[in-house]
Amino acid sequence: MKNQINRLIGLLFTLNIIDAIFTIAWIECGVATEANPLLEPLAGATLAFMSVKIAVGMICGLILKDRVS
Repeated sequence: MKNQINRLIGLLFTLNIIDAIFTIAWIECGVATEANPLLEPLAGATLAFMSVKIAVGMICGLILKDRVS
């Protein structure tokens, strides 16, 4: 069970990074806009956007791991 939770948290982290990369790419190409009103102001600042998005995902993963353990 513990191994399965670790895999799911790893998948969550991986998908979060992929989402951030595609979001930035699509925003810079003018194809999309950031729908999250909390992250929208950071959408033009790539490093800040990635940092906040990944940090929030990591915090969610840690909370999930703590709740399940």
